[in-house]
Amino acid sequence: MPHDTASHHPSLVALGEALVDISPLTHGATLDDGSPLHPAPGGAPANVAVAAAKLGARSSFLGAVGDDPFGRLLRRTLGRHGVDVTGVVTVPVPTAVAFVAITAGGEREFMFYGRPGAHDHLSAADVDAFLAARPFTTGDVLHLGSNCLIHGHARDASHRAVDAAIRAGTAVSFDVNLRLALWERPVVAEVRAVIEPILHAARLVKLSLDELEYLTGGRSQTDAQSLANDLIRGNAALVCVTLGAAGTWYVTRSGAGHVPGYAVAARDTTGAGDAFAAAVAVATLRDPEVWSAPDPTVDALRRACAYAALSTTQPGAIPSYPSRETLAGFMATHGPP
Repeated sequence: MPHDTASHHPSLVALGEALVDISPLTHGATLDDGSPLHPAPGGAPANVAVAAAKLGARSSFLGAVGDDPFGRLLRRTLGRHGVDVTGVVTVPVPTAVAFVAITAGGEREFMFYGRPGAHDHLSAADVDAFLAARPFTTGDVLHLGSNCLIHGHARDASHRAVDAAIRAGTAVSFDVNLRLALWERPVVAEVRAVIEPILHAARLVKLSLDELEYLTGGRSQTDAQSLANDLIRGNAALVCVTLGAAGTWYVTRSGAGHVPGYAVAARDTTGAGDAFAAAVAVATLRDPEVWSAPDPTVDALRRACAYAALSTTQPGAIPSYPSRETLAGFMATHGPP
C-alpha cells in the first residue's frame, strides 16, 4: 500500500555505484600518453543524485563506499551538493576507480579497477534499513542503472528496491548505461537476462544508440520504436534513446518523435547522459503526468537536452552540472533548438 504522502515531499532516490573517475587534465589526452591525471567523484547514479539536487529536487543516494579516502571523498561531495547521504553505507572493500579519457575525436576510453568494488556490496538489508526510515511514496522516483545488477549483493539490493518502489507506486527510472568491461561474461543473452526484468519494471527508460543496437541489433528510429512499443505496453511511460549532440528519440503512450539537441562548444561529454536522466527524473517529480501529453513531454525533453548540453561545456561530471537558474537562463536565451 502506498505510504501516506501528506507530509512528504517527492524525492529522487538514486541507487548504485559511487566511484572515482580519474581523467587526464589535458583535453584530448589519452590514458597511455603519460599526461597528468586528476581524480573526481563520479558513478552514474551518484551523478544523477547531484544533478537532481542542483535542479532543485530533493535527492538521496543509496549505495556503498569503501572505508578509504575515496569513499570519504564521495560521501563528502554528495553531502556538499545537497544530497541526503543517510543511505550511504561503508563497507570493508575498496572504493572502485574508473580511468576515463575523452580523445580528440570525442571517443571515450574506460579502464576499471576494483571488481567487485565497494558499490557491489550494497545489500538488500541496507535497502530495508533505508526504507524503514524513509519509505517510498507515489510521488518519488527510484533511479538506477545496469552496473548495480552485475554482482550478487548489489543485484539483490536493486531488486529489493525496485520491488518496494512498485508496491508503493513509485516511478522506477532505469538508465541501461552498459559498461561491458565490468561484466565477467558479457554474452548478449546473459546480459539481457539480467537487464530485462528491470527494463520492464521501469516507468522511465533511457538508453544510448549503442545500447539500442546491443539490445535490438539495430540503430534506427524504427528499432527504437519497436523496443519502446514493447515497454510501453507494460509499465513504461517514457522511453528515450539519447543521440548525443543530436538530441533524443522518444516514445510515450501519447506519441513519439525527436527532440533536437542544443549546439554548444562541448569540452567534455562525461556525465552528460546522467544530466539528461536527472532532468527527466526531476520533471517526473514535479508532474508525474508530464509524459501523458505531447506538449509537456517535448518541453521537458528540451530541458533535459539543454541540461545535458550545458554539462558538456565544463570538464568532468559532477563539477559540470549547472544550477536550475543557469539552465533557465540558457533556455530563455536559446529557445527551442
